[in-house]
Amino acid sequence: QLAIATRADPRLGLGRLRARDSLLELRAHDLAFSVAETGELLQQRFAVSLDDTGVELLRDRTEGWPAAVHLAGMSLQDTHDPNGFVARFAGDDRNVADFLMGEALAKVPDRDREFLLRTSLLDQMTGSLCNAVAGVTDGAETLDRLEQHGLFLIPLDNTRSWYRYHRLFGDWLRHELRRTDSALIPTIHLAAARWYTETGSLEPAVDHAIRAEDHFLAAELLDEYLQDWSAVHWTRAWEWFQRLPDEAIGAFPMTAVGRFNVALARGDFASSSRWLDAAESALDSVSPEVRTTVERTVTANRAFGELVAGDMDAARTAFLAIADIERSNQSVLFAQAIGLAGQATFWTSGPLESIPLLHVGAAGRRRESLRDGGVTALLALAYAEVGDWAAAEDAAR
Repeated sequence: QLAIATRADPRLGLGRLRARDSLLELRAHDLAFSVAETGELLQQRFAVSLDDTGVELLRDRTEGWPAAVHLAGMSLQDTHDPNGFVARFAGDDRNVADFLMGEALAKVPDRDREFLLRTSLLDQMTGSLCNAVAGVTDGAETLDRLEQHGLFLIPLDNTRSWYRYHRLFGDWLRHELRRTDSALIPTIHLAAARWYTETGSLEPAVDHAIRAEDHFLAAELLDEYLQDWSAVHWTRAWEWFQRLPDEAIGAFPMTAVGRFNVALARGDFASSSRWLDAAESALDSVSPEVRTTVERTVTANRAFGELVAGDMDAARTAFLAIADIERSNQSVLFAQAIGLAGQATFWTSGPLESIPLLHVGAAGRRRESLRDGGVTALLALAYAEVGDWAAAEDAAR
């Protein structure tokens, strides 16, 4: 039997040994500390006591890496605010930075060091993305080589196509990039935004455009992202809106419509209509093939604003008009409009007239995987109001 402890994979034909079941491997994730082990080391080795939340946070930030927990314990001995230290603990901590500089990167060639710094701005990495941001042609091979040398790369799939850096290592690399070449950071983010756009991944594309502080590019990408309404992650969209200036948001119609929806959801009725005005003013920037759809979306959202404001008659008229236009398409917009027309009809003309509209709206929303938005509940109530209890019970299921 032979026991080997090494940072990099030894050249011993590991695949053949695995196939023969002649190899026992303990990798980084096997050696990672649990929350309990993290707290125990801090208490016994450094006489540092953290509350449960602090221990869990430190374990999360270090990902259980024993050396990092040990280095954090050393730094914790010198602080009067242990929990505050843990909340701020990152790769730029002096003990962590000294370790990484002296141990991890001492023998890394300059070319690989540059690769590490440039790709540190990526949350996830694959070969072609690394090519785009690092200006190389062998990104996949470099990732494979760096992983084999134990440079804190964590594979995210079984094919080793996607990776990420260990959190503390990524923190330290970004700190080094800011310290040594901060002017390069926007260029890297723009390259990443373009790569994600070309591959159809709009969410990370928007993220990188915002980090590059190219606000109009970010708003343009967000405009495209919001055209698939059913797939929008609104919590994330709100985070983006908070980081974009008003003039960029208002320059693109669907981005302005999205901002209108967020304003309504947050109860900001007084200023919400200005975003629809901005959307209408920006319609000239829309390509002819999607202009009609965007115009109808703006109209539908204006009607929704009237519904929220309590002008049910105006909302009902607008939604019915949109539903009539979109009926032959059986589109997402039709499913939204017919259901909202049913809601407005319930309050203006009564439950009997609203039932056919609500029924079609509920079915359409299920078909398009849209949020129900209370349509089914109101349909059940409408059936109950007219005395059809069996239908009400069926709708409520």
